[in-house]
Amino acid sequence: MLKIGEFAQKNNVTVRALHHYEEIGLLEPAETDRFTGYRYYDESQSRDIKIINILKSLGFSLSEIAGLMKLSVEKNELIIRLNEKYTQARIDLDRAQFRSFGIENLMSVVQKLPDGMKVNIKEVSDMVVYNEKMAIDHGKGFDWGFEEIFRDSLKTDHNITTMVLDIDKFKSINDNYGRRIGDAVLDAIFREIINTMPGGEGCIRGYKSNLERIGGDEFIIRVDMEKENSYDLALKICKSIGDMDFGYLGINEPVTVTIGVAYIDMAPKNAEEFTHLAESALYLAKHNGRNRVEVYSEDIKEKLDSRP
Repeated sequence: MLKIGEFAQKNNVTVRALHHYEEIGLLEPAETDRFTGYRYYDESQSRDIKIINILKSLGFSLSEIAGLMKLSVEKNELIIRLNEKYTQARIDLDRAQFRSFGIENLMSVVQKLPDGMKVNIKEVSDMVVYNEKMAIDHGKGFDWGFEEIFRDSLKTDHNITTMVLDIDKFKSINDNYGRRIGDAVLDAIFREIINTMPGGEGCIRGYKSNLERIGGDEFIIRVDMEKENSYDLALKICKSIGDMDFGYLGINEPVTVTIGVAYIDMAPKNAEEFTHLAESALYLAKHNGRNRVEVYSEDIKEKLDSRP
């Protein structure tokens, strides 16, 4: 047995932290002397400290860790909790990338100023501040990077692709299994899309691609990738989600998605219209039966207008 000070030193944790862990029921001493109040820890509890540190680094709060370590939960419940943390980590990464785009944009403005010029940060480009506010207000941090790629691609033959993905009959999942299960499905599909993306050009973790949720069950995927490769990617995402097993959530039927695809050579006027083209292809794909990929073409508008 180790005294609290010895245990703290061995595990690179403070005595104060150990007292706090005890107070919230996260980690209690193996023994406490009833007369002196001295606390003793078993060497095997060093493993608990490692687990606590790992979960803290993954974004779990101490109260969440205490709940997980104190009680055994069903496998499905643990997967749901991990899915929630995964999605939050992706959101935090998106925010970090948004900040990096903003700083990069601000630096580019400053670099264009004359050498030797004295400047106050308040004087540096009202447009930068305005764009930052608009991006924050509308949750479009990635759009800074995408708008630049979009404009450049219109001037060249370099393709970028916009996909709009919709989960088929998602309302029935919420209605039949509850919103918490529906959220777990969303988290799992979010993760599956990311895992299906390639590791090189067009990687969703890089500047030239992004994924964002635009509605209850819709996602936008933008990739800097050749037509054939991006179409194959859409098919791969569609199939990989259709093959997912949601039995651990009590869902025994397949959960499928439909994807509308648009290429830059359709000459959209702006990023919003680019998304609208992909949405038009999505609507036609749903009309044709769901669980499929449809690419926007010149005759899609006519097909949509002629629907019964």
